[in-house]
Amino acid sequence: MKWKNRERYVIHARGVSIIAIIIVIRIVSYRNTPRHDPPAREITDAFQDYIRPRTVAVAYTRTVLHPGDTLPEKQKRKTVIAKERLELNTADSLDLLKLYGIGPYYARKILLYRDRLGGYVHPEQLLEIDGIDRERFNGFRDRLRADASLIQYIDLQKAPEIHLASHPYIGKYLARSIVRFRELAGADSCRLEILVKEKILSQVQATKIALYVCR
Repeated sequence: MKWKNRERYVIHARGVSIIAIIIVIRIVSYRNTPRHDPPAREITDAFQDYIRPRTVAVAYTRTVLHPGDTLPEKQKRKTVIAKERLELNTADSLDLLKLYGIGPYYARKILLYRDRLGGYVHPEQLLEIDGIDRERFNGFRDRLRADASLIQYIDLQKAPEIHLASHPYIGKYLARSIVRFRELAGADSCRLEILVKEKILSQVQATKIALYVCR
């Protein structure tokens, strides 16, 4: 009985050993077998190829006009609206509120500065208002225009000192100097070129004031 049990154990051990060897051989052969799985980059490219036709179709969807065709009515209305610009010297606060980045506070400042100037010669003068920087201004620049024929001009030879002093480009100090020179040299001598020559005004100051001086 003992011999038979030993023989049975030997046969069982051999069977287990053979199965273990077969498993080891398969593992080794699997590791050494070349893989055919696509790398991550190929997978990404394949995904991009899948979605690219949809993206292109959306990006290039547009109306193609041939000779003789006319713009759709809706597109015509947009073109007309784009050409219309707000005139700064006749605009009211409600008009200004339609501009991007302009609320009640800045609308009021634009109107007050217009009154002090006597009207805007060009839209870039809005940059002289505290708080309106280049970034804000560029947001609505294309929607503005200024009719310089609507401004109020200054007569340096006759305007009283208080009127000159109220203008942003002159102020109290220059107004007093201009009036004193006018009293000494005579009204006919109170011209910008002479005021610059006499060093009452700098060339920069004269260039700005010239926009509002009677010609």
